[in-house]
Amino acid sequence: MPLTNMRLTDFACTLDTHAPYCYASRKEQRSFNKPWLTKGILTSIAKNITLYRKQLTTNNPNIIRNYKTYRNKLTHLKETSKQNYYKQAFQKCHHDIKKTWKLVNEIIAIKNKSQQKNKLFEDSEGQKQCEDLNNFFSEVGKSLSTKIKPSPTTYRHFITHINPKISLFLAPTDAYEIQLLIKNLKMKSNNSPNDIPSKFLKIASCIVSEWLSKFFNKCMTTGEFPDSWKIAYITPIPKVHSPSCSSGYRPISVLPVLSKLFEKILYHRVYSYLTEHSLIDKRQYGFRENHSTELAITTIYDELLRNFDNKLITCSLFLD
Repeated sequence: MPLTNMRLTDFACTLDTHAPYCYASRKEQRSFNKPWLTKGILTSIAKNITLYRKQLTTNNPNIIRNYKTYRNKLTHLKETSKQNYYKQAFQKCHHDIKKTWKLVNEIIAIKNKSQQKNKLFEDSEGQKQCEDLNNFFSEVGKSLSTKIKPSPTTYRHFITHINPKISLFLAPTDAYEIQLLIKNLKMKSNNSPNDIPSKFLKIASCIVSEWLSKFFNKCMTTGEFPDSWKIAYITPIPKVHSPSCSSGYRPISVLPVLSKLFEKILYHRVYSYLTEHSLIDKRQYGFRENHSTELAITTIYDELLRNFDNKLITCSLFLD
């Protein structure tokens, strides 16, 4: 077993020992699903349950009246807390339309389309069909690549100013860079079942960042990539309403969170090298910082106006 795999296994065992997975109680799940229920409101709910049970066992009008008064005040308090929570949430994301719609759907309780049942998995041969999907997703890339004709040119045809004396050097990372990368991780719940939650890394970033920096440096110096990082957790998403075959699904792959951190470390170094030596075409607008489709449209618009002023005909070819 490669050294990086052994170290990663030891790291996972240490996490399982000191921070094992545990299932949330019904009370904890309720507080997760309703974040506006503060600790004080949960205490009041417990007291309200006690008063409710007490008034069931007596005919004392004072006890019954006290329970109803407390219940009504608690109901008003919960509604007020809920309104204030969503008011603040909308104020925080008023510039982000995606988060705004997410809040709207949360309020009106619209179910995610991905939660709908698929007929492909409803019969008794679900396990076999899952294997068929897995085989289809793993082989579709190879089958498509065989249909692509080999190019008569190479990258040297487009990059003519290569200086052989300037080589790419992967500078080692440190704990500070790891902490910044962990800080920018998105708090998503779509981790693979055996993966480390992003929330845990954010909480323990100051503790694990030093070890992770040494581990990532070891991966770069040895050129090894842990085997567990090569496994993706795939979710099939229907392309059509009721797909009946594997080709009717598209795969959504969830990679291990540590592999994403390592990918960002390599990305920053490779991208800095390419930009520093002008190895990326200036007309490459996609997947680049400070570049967007708006900038590409502006460039095309300027070119159209320039050709129009010079009485030239402009032709465009769009490929997808």
